[in-house]
Amino acid sequence: MASHTSAERARAKLKLRVAEFMNGKAANAFAPTQLRDLKLSLRETLQALQALSPDEYRALCIARAGEEERFLDDLINETLGLGPLDVLLKDPT
Repeated sequence: MASHTSAERARAKLKLRVAEFMNGKAANAFAPTQLRDLKLSLRETLQALQALSPDEYRALCIARAGEEERFLDDLINETLGLGPLDVLLKDPT
């Protein structure tokens, strides 16, 4: 159960970072370059989390290459948009 709490704490810290980035703007008001900057900032936050709170980082279950990228995409979609529906709505096919 402690692991679940650690994961929730870690996700909350990252979502707070996204909220600070948004600064009251609507999600669709951001250019792709701004979203890349957000992802870079979140990646730096994850690295700091890994160094300062390894238990919280491990609780996120990001173990393999590529999982961090997907985790960040999911977190951004969840916070800025419609979560998993965002990917489907942006698919042109």
